[in-house]
Amino acid sequence: MEPKVYLTMTVNFGDQPAGCMALTAKRGTADLYKDIDEEAADKLKKDNYVDDIASGAESKVEAIRVSENMEKIMSHGGFSLKNTVMSGDKEKIIKILGTNWDAENDKLFLEVRINTSQKIKGVRKEPDISLEEVKENFPEVLTKRIIWRVVL
Repeated sequence: MEPKVYLTMTVNFGDQPAGCMALTAKRGTADLYKDIDEEAADKLKKDNYVDDIASGAESKVEAIRVSENMEKIMSHGGFSLKNTVMSGDKEKIIKILGTNWDAENDKLFLEVRINTSQKIKGVRKEPDISLEEVKENFPEVLTKRIIWRVVL
C-alpha cells in the first residue's frame, strides 16, 4: 500500500518563515522566468525592500516595459504586484522604503511630529504641534529634559 502524501499550498498566518518563504519564492520565480526579460528579473531580485520594488530606468517608456515584464514574470509564480507608481504620476503621497514619497514632484520626505508636552502613563497631555505652531509654542528655554521628551 502506497503512503498518502499531503501538501500545504499556503503558509498559515502567523508562521515565522512566511516572509522568508515569500522572498525565496519571488526570487525563484524571477530566476525561472528570466527568459521573459532578464533585466526585469534582475530588478525583481535586487531592487526591493520588504514588499516594495523601487527601481528606475533611463526613460518612462523603458520603465513601463520593465514594469510590465516584472508583472508577467511574477504572475507565472502566482504573485500579483501592487499598482506601479512612477515619477511624475499624479498620486497621493505614498509610503515607500519606510519614507513618504511625493511621486508627482519625485521627492522623498520624512513625516515629523513634534510634541513637547509631558507624558502621563506614556500618553502626551497635549496634541502634536503643527509646523506653523512650532515657533509660537517653542519654549523660551530649551532644556535637556524637553529635548528628551521630544526624542523619546
